[in-house]
Amino acid sequence: MLQKWSGCFKNHIIWFGMLICTDLLFSLFLWLQNPDAFWVLAGAMVFVSLCLFGISLWVVYRRDAKKESVFREVLEYSEEFEEEKLPRVFEGADKEIIRAAVEKLQMQAVENKEQARYIREYEDYMEAWAHEVKTPLALMTFVLDNRRDEMSAEAYQKLEYARNQLQEDISQVLYYAGLRSPHSDSLFERISLRECCQEGLTEYKVLLEEHQYAVKNEVEDLLVVSDRKGLSFMVSQAVSNSIKYTDPMKQKNELLLYTECSRDKKEISLHIRDNGMGVPAYDLPFLFDKGFTGKSHGYQKKATGMGLYLVKEMARKLKIEVDVHSEQGEGFEIIFRFADVD
Repeated sequence: MLQKWSGCFKNHIIWFGMLICTDLLFSLFLWLQNPDAFWVLAGAMVFVSLCLFGISLWVVYRRDAKKESVFREVLEYSEEFEEEKLPRVFEGADKEIIRAAVEKLQMQAVENKEQARYIREYEDYMEAWAHEVKTPLALMTFVLDNRRDEMSAEAYQKLEYARNQLQEDISQVLYYAGLRSPHSDSLFERISLRECCQEGLTEYKVLLEEHQYAVKNEVEDLLVVSDRKGLSFMVSQAVSNSIKYTDPMKQKNELLLYTECSRDKKEISLHIRDNGMGVPAYDLPFLFDKGFTGKSHGYQKKATGMGLYLVKEMARKLKIEVDVHSEQGEGFEIIFRFADVD
């Protein structure tokens, strides 16, 4: 309140200055007319002037406070605004300003509702599509697992690559929808890091073999508290990222998974490192931005820029710290650091 009073006084200080100048002028006239009664009359005049100014300032303050209150209410309930409800504190230019502001807000509210409806329908469609496409994907997986001997190795590899790519895209859609949901289905429990990493490697086993990766899973059998599905998704994305950015100039592709932990095993980190193309220094700050694909690799034409973004968002949801180290041409390493929940 004191700040509002101070602001009100500053807004009308020019009138206060004019009042003081007028009092000084009339005080001079009083002194010239009757020097003996000067002090009494001048004091009375100054007192009355200050009282009038104080009363006027109080009236202006109350009016401004009411204007502010009504304006805030208009902003909050702009869709239900009726000009007749405006109090008399708004007149002339003020009323025109309020009318123009409310019309703009109402138009914006209609556009926002329409956009929100469109986005909601689009999200519902994408989620429904992701669930529906699981049926042909499951059939494709069944055929690949049970009819492998009936197709050539080249055809099998191509179909397996398509299956893995489709599975990854569907997973990204579903996890993206899950991250935006106000409710979480995460189940925190103690899970084995080694088992979780082995699941991710098994999922991409065919592609790792096709690219002739020498995989070293040196992850210790450590227990961390996290959501199994979320963590498996993050590991799978890291492995997939390594496969996508394989360096064709390297004669031997390597993928190393290992853990580091403190003596009391309260500080645990999972490292996934490859010897692929790597990332230039100027791209590193933007790796986790949604849609960022970089400009240094030929693969960026096919990349969506969603993988590492989803990893970062999932890590934030699961309270896992994520860090990356990379140099162009020297490989890429992603690190997951788990919180101590004891």
